[in-house]
Amino acid sequence: MMKKVNDFLQGKISRIFFLYSTGFAVMAVVMMGILFTILEVNTFEKNTRKMREDYIETRKNLSKAEVEKVVDYININRLFIEQNMKDNLQDKVEQAIRIMDNIYKINRMSASKETIKKMIKDALRPYRFYEGRGYYFIVSMQGVEELYPVKPEYEGQNLLDLKDEKGNYVIKDEIDIIRKHGEGFVTDYWSKPGLSGQMIYPKTSYIKHYEPLNWYIGCGEYLDNVIGDVQNEMKEHIRQIRFGKEGYIFINTFDGVAVIIDSEIYKEGDNIWEMTDSDGLKVIQEEFVAAQNPEGDFIWYKWKKLTSGDVVQKVSFIKGIDEWQWMVGGGVYVDEIEQIISEERDLMYAALRRKLFLSFIVLLSIILVVFTIARRISDRIKQDFDIFTNELVLAVHQGELLNREDYKLKELQEVSSGINSILDTRLKTEKLLKDSESMFRTIFEKMPVMLAVLDQDLNYKRWNIEFERIFLDQSKTLPKRYNIQGMLTSVASNDNYFLLIEKLDGQFRELELKTKKGVRTQNWALFQTDAEYLILAGLDITDVKEKNLKLVELNATKDLLFSIIAHDL
Repeated sequence: MMKKVNDFLQGKISRIFFLYSTGFAVMAVVMMGILFTILEVNTFEKNTRKMREDYIETRKNLSKAEVEKVVDYININRLFIEQNMKDNLQDKVEQAIRIMDNIYKINRMSASKETIKKMIKDALRPYRFYEGRGYYFIVSMQGVEELYPVKPEYEGQNLLDLKDEKGNYVIKDEIDIIRKHGEGFVTDYWSKPGLSGQMIYPKTSYIKHYEPLNWYIGCGEYLDNVIGDVQNEMKEHIRQIRFGKEGYIFINTFDGVAVIIDSEIYKEGDNIWEMTDSDGLKVIQEEFVAAQNPEGDFIWYKWKKLTSGDVVQKVSFIKGIDEWQWMVGGGVYVDEIEQIISEERDLMYAALRRKLFLSFIVLLSIILVVFTIARRISDRIKQDFDIFTNELVLAVHQGELLNREDYKLKELQEVSSGINSILDTRLKTEKLLKDSESMFRTIFEKMPVMLAVLDQDLNYKRWNIEFERIFLDQSKTLPKRYNIQGMLTSVASNDNYFLLIEKLDGQFRELELKTKKGVRTQNWALFQTDAEYLILAGLDITDVKEKNLKLVELNATKDLLFSIIAHDL
């Protein structure tokens, strides 16, 4: 496959340009799509992290706000419990005074005081309040118990010497307040009826003097009973509180007793100090640690959801109320954000698909435009290169220069100028070579010197006419290699032959050879050329040498003749 691609890419420049342009456009589109997708996903993940942090922070703030509202609600009610109790006791006594006064005024002219007293006691005896615990009592200023509904056997008895659990004179203290102020609050200490043990409890009573009968009337209540009633009222209200999807308020005591709990396993009043979540975390003990912070604190744990029953991560804010030893808490499940993020992720992917589709349409249009432009440029390049190729062939074979006006591409115009310069140089060089070769041939062939060209193995490659005239027979054949040793005569000067072969120094050395024209004396030189060929050059000096010998003889004859003449004279 790769071989086919490589073969294809080794084709024409126009095709390569077209493929690379289109391929680059496609690659750019794909890379932009990938980059766009990565950026979108990264942005979403960054936003989801921020969303998760903001959501958890919002949920935490919500639970903290709800808990602090409940704590404020409890503290406000707690701070005014005693005062509210006193106000309520006073209101009830005032109400009883009005009843007494009404009965007295209606019957004072028609009935005796004893009858009126009985009517008043009968009217007030059945009254109960504070969950049945409260009642009215009437005492005379002499200390005689006139009305005591819970223990009627004490009625008619003088109880001036009655003491509470701490030894206080109850009736004497009350009469003293009436004499001084006419009304007021008193506190006595009693063990509660129906309860075992040695515990004594403070009981606050409000008393007021009724002058027409010289009585004082009062009613009282244990503060802890009122606190219990208030706590029950507040608990009933707090149980109804809901916030978020599944947020609610829970309360436990510092020692782990459930005050308000929403559980299928535990109920209010159970000690859940050792209770753990699914990971083994002791939740109530973590609450206790958080409650020690005066400002409250958050705890994380896993808890079962009220609706689905799934155990998921939960964060709760805990704040303590030291006066009641309560830990008030409220939490939210943080899995809701994962559902929200999942929904947002689905929306993001849907939007991303739409964006990618639109981007694909736009980028496809860009690819088509690039494709069209690349095709046109490719065709233009192909046209210019076809012209260039054809003209280059003509230039190479026929020596015609390229016409740069035939090309639209500036690069080809510049290349054609360079090629024309090369062609011009080549034509001039070829002309010089032809002229040089012509001169060489003329000199080589016409020179009256024997010339032959040999390779490094001394094989004949070429020779001139003079060489052929001296050495070639009628068959026009020569030995393949330069070997004239067999043609040498036995004269001593032929030892130069071996120097000729050995040195290749171009020095002429005299040899005597047996040629087809007989024994001839010749000067031979063998030298190396730059083209790695050997040039063998020879000059026949036989005639010259014979003439020189004759000249020597003539000179000798002349000298002899002159000497004879001189002698005769």
